[in-house]
Amino acid sequence: MTRVQQCLLVVCVSIFIIISNFSSANTLQNVEENLQATVLVTTKKINARVDETTGNLPSLEPPNPTNPAMGSGIIISKDGYIITNHHVIANVIDNPNGQISVWTYEDQSTTEYVAKIVGYDQLSDIAVIKVDFEKDFEYSKVVWGKEPNFGDTIYIIGHPQGMMWSLSKGTVSNPKRYVNTPWQRLIQTDALIMPGNSGGPLFNEKGQLVGINTLMIFSTDPSVKTQAWSMSIHIDDVKWVVDRILEYGDTRRPALNIDIDVDTDRDLIKIRPAEGTELANLGLIEGYLLSIENNKIFEIGDIFKFLKTKTDGETATITVEEIPSGEIKNYTFKLMRWDEMISSREETVPPGK
Repeated sequence: MTRVQQCLLVVCVSIFIIISNFSSANTLQNVEENLQATVLVTTKKINARVDETTGNLPSLEPPNPTNPAMGSGIIISKDGYIITNHHVIANVIDNPNGQISVWTYEDQSTTEYVAKIVGYDQLSDIAVIKVDFEKDFEYSKVVWGKEPNFGDTIYIIGHPQGMMWSLSKGTVSNPKRYVNTPWQRLIQTDALIMPGNSGGPLFNEKGQLVGINTLMIFSTDPSVKTQAWSMSIHIDDVKWVVDRILEYGDTRRPALNIDIDVDTDRDLIKIRPAEGTELANLGLIEGYLLSIENNKIFEIGDIFKFLKTKTDGETATITVEEIPSGEIKNYTFKLMRWDEMISSREETVPPGK
């Protein structure tokens, strides 16, 4: 190796070390700021006292997995709006005597804030609550991120098993999973979460919010009682639900009120309107859904992409190739409210089914 090559190698190594140190410093700063933005959310009475020996807040009693009444949240505005999970606050929604308490990340602070519910969405497991912070509260602004990629490094902040303000690190295993409903996309990671993490933030390496933690997937091996995966609500769905709640008080999620199937031979979406609906009364029995409002439909996800641009009560025009005639027809009808559609469907289910 020549003298010049040796010098170049030293320079390259030095630059690498500087960049690595700079990246680590940025990560530490992001973590500290995001700790400030993460809160403890409870609907049960706790004693958030300062330990006289350590000067720190001690661990709380672990939450009950079936009725946690305790979780995490992320402050999204200086006005005190906080995102958490619906299931964290669910037991006080219809309880006039219930109370939601919030604690912030402050050294030796035991300030308890009482929160009010702004709105919630059970289907996506998102809730927005609000507190009135003290005037001198230092707000760390949260930056909204984008959908993470496979293999991205992520961070989770929360209160697993009552161990307040704990940080875990992991990798994105899959950025787009569906477990219960197409209205809730989930980010699968291998970061460790436990009861108490629910409603807390999922951050990327830049410290940007990319999801809200919601559930654990356990190993299917009965001899290994351990967590296999963590699931966090996709940032795009979080933003959609939160924006709707802040504007309307709920999501006003619309529904076409149709049964959907996939014709694999023709690679088309086959639909059938629910009995007694406006679409059924217009004469449609069964057909292939070709487009909605001139937006071509290639897969089921295209339907939900359209629905997210609408609210219940608005009208929609669909283009259908009727079965068996093959005639192309347009149908214009009013979109139903999603939760009312589900309720009406449940009412028509025969007993015992």
